[in-house]
Amino acid sequence: MQLGLNGQVALVTGGGQGVGRQICLELAAEGARVVVNDLFEERAQAVADEITAAGGQENIREFFVSFPVQAARQFLHSHAIQVDGDRGTGTSYLDGRPVRDGKSYYVVGRFDDEYIRIDGRWVFQRVVLTVHYMVEASDRWDRLIPLKKPSPELQRNGLPCST
Repeated sequence: MQLGLNGQVALVTGGGQGVGRQICLELAAEGARVVVNDLFEERAQAVADEITAAGGQENIREFFVSFPVQAARQFLHSHAIQVDGDRGTGTSYLDGRPVRDGKSYYVVGRFDDEYIRIDGRWVFQRVVLTVHYMVEASDRWDRLIPLKKPSPELQRNGLPCST
């Protein structure tokens, strides 16, 4: 696969197994800096380790040295894909928890993806993230949201929750 992505950053959602894994490996082999995204952290880490073992570690390191977010948890949901021949488009929604400059944030956005089938394999042609909002998380966010009084049973067990 020759997509001309040498030195470019490629974010692969679902990169922890199957077709997504293969896309990650091929993009890394082409010299792309691959960000492996998967629902299960262990799968994503296994693919990232595989890329590292294949010599992609320097590309990954270079990317994250300049990346403005030190850590993040991402939850992607409501993924919808439309296919038309060898091309496709997709949308998914992001609910993320990045950490930047020692502060935690809530971020909500939408991914708009374009896919292309090359030699029978689907790959990302374009990924666009539109951030709807990003706000700093308060140390005690639970004080900002009015909660109902917990049930006596939950209070006895020391569990915070609303009823």
